[in-house]
Amino acid sequence: MTSKPDVVIIGGGVAGCSTAYYLAREGVTSLVIERDGIGSQASGVAAGMLAPLAEASAPGPAFDLAYRSLRLHPEQAQRLREETGVDVQYAERPVLRLAFTEDEERDLLDKLAWQQRLEPARMSKARLDVSWVRGDDLSRVEPLLGPGVRGAILSAREAQVDAYRLSVALAEAASRRGVTIRNGGVVGVRRDGDRMTGVVLATGEVVEGSTYLFAMGPWASHCGEWLGLPVPVEPLRGQLVKLAAGPEITPRHVLFHKGNYVMAKVDGSVLAGTTEERVGFDIRVTEEGRASIAATVRRLAPALEGAQVVEYRAGLRPISADGLPLLGAVPGWRNVCMAAGYGRKGILLSAATGQAMAGLIAHGRAPVSLDAFAPGRFLAAGAGRVKP
Repeated sequence: MTSKPDVVIIGGGVAGCSTAYYLAREGVTSLVIERDGIGSQASGVAAGMLAPLAEASAPGPAFDLAYRSLRLHPEQAQRLREETGVDVQYAERPVLRLAFTEDEERDLLDKLAWQQRLEPARMSKARLDVSWVRGDDLSRVEPLLGPGVRGAILSAREAQVDAYRLSVALAEAASRRGVTIRNGGVVGVRRDGDRMTGVVLATGEVVEGSTYLFAMGPWASHCGEWLGLPVPVEPLRGQLVKLAAGPEITPRHVLFHKGNYVMAKVDGSVLAGTTEERVGFDIRVTEEGRASIAATVRRLAPALEGAQVVEYRAGLRPISADGLPLLGAVPGWRNVCMAAGYGRKGILLSAATGQAMAGLIAHGRAPVSLDAFAPGRFLAAGAGRVKP
């Protein structure tokens, strides 16, 4: 008779596989249930930008978690390569956050002020290394940048990985440490009082464990009814294009403007995106999306306009109602946790998520405070719709 695992993880995306891997390093056995395939959904099609400053409007718990995760990625990438042979293509990539208007310039300078105030506290760990580049100097810093930029924040220490390779490497490393990964669609749960006793698959099979982690990405809201609390997470489609570009037309920096980007990858390709579309679970690439991305390329790096298109793709980001992830124990349950709602930072946050959830499950406490991300915070406030 097969013994039940210590932990059942529902969702084989980067969050679920990362948690399984870090649990295995703690000697805790787990079973990952994935409906489709590892890296086949949101985790596998992401751009892989490790950029905690990308959308951070102010210091706080969200930025601290993102910065912590950024610092975990280099060592994790090396460890995964040693354990699996998979190169996740980690590389530092400087980022230019661009201002085309006076209002955008003012906004970026305000952000730069608090980012630079954080520098002394981070000196003993890793500098953020942010500075302002005036418009007159930008053509020297980034010759391929389009015209009309008033100035930019230069962030020298952010990074990237290949999102699909990371997903596969985490799953493979977890498997080598005894984690079981299987296919199945979860459609409900079984309970005994305040304890979950199993999850029910579409086949009718009940999978039992001691502790349960729901890491269902854009589909996280589906478990709200099972768990008896609002889980206001919805999918936000993002389209991107992969280009084949020679070094002479490849930007040296990641060019970032109002959620859009042009980014050179380690393999020599260039990714450009993105869109933000509320279309449910529709992952089709559209003509409108292609046109929007083409406009981004023309504005940020016009030299790439004639580059060969290798691939268009789209993925679904899991956006929570308040923009923060849902991480931690689920109220009303003694043995249920959740990792959901990462927005555009799922790949970045995966390392800190795996470490934090493994600590919480294995030792009863995470190595970082998760209070701001408590899954039960919407019980009192009500489940609002995500704002654009």
